[in-house]
Amino acid sequence: MPRRTPTGSARRPGERRKTGGEAANSGTGTGRHRAIDFNALVWRTITRTGSRPGGSPMCAANLDPALAPVRVDPDQMERVVRDLIASALEALPAGASLLVETSNIPSGDADVRRQDGAEAGPYVGLAVHDMRQGEPAPASAHPSLPRVSRALIRQLGGFLRTETHADGGSSVRLYLPQAARVRPSLPSGTGEASEEMI
Repeated sequence: MPRRTPTGSARRPGERRKTGGEAANSGTGTGRHRAIDFNALVWRTITRTGSRPGGSPMCAANLDPALAPVRVDPDQMERVVRDLIASALEALPAGASLLVETSNIPSGDADVRRQDGAEAGPYVGLAVHDMRQGEPAPASAHPSLPRVSRALIRQLGGFLRTETHADGGSSVRLYLPQAARVRPSLPSGTGEASEEMI
């Protein structure tokens, strides 16, 4: 008969107790982390989230065809990207639009150096630009991520930065460490580094 642990959970004879980190990993799905084509995930999310009811504003995409992969749980990361884009769309005034870009961030990048606790090395960047013109975006217009999404980004070794532009609009940038390189492929129809409207 299985032996009971002090917490009341069953453990078979000879079975090793999980460490705190292992137990946390088993509960957060980290076992599903793998190197993925981040462009494909971003594009899929844009096509599902890219406009408010009524079809406006539009969401443009400029995806780097040479983007390095990232090692994440695809389902968790899709929720993070969806929350980021949906929050940015919700904050836009009528007639404004978003530009979503991906890029490789080289080792030694100034933003990485300025970020407390960020490890040195190359990153993958996802930028969501609020393209309103004529006035800076108010602080309330900056996308707001749920606490669980912010915690996941930190767990992955990533971080967020927000910029307000003097000539109008703002940008939120997500940085994630690059995984070992694999051949990236853009979603069908995006071509090379190009801009698509949906």
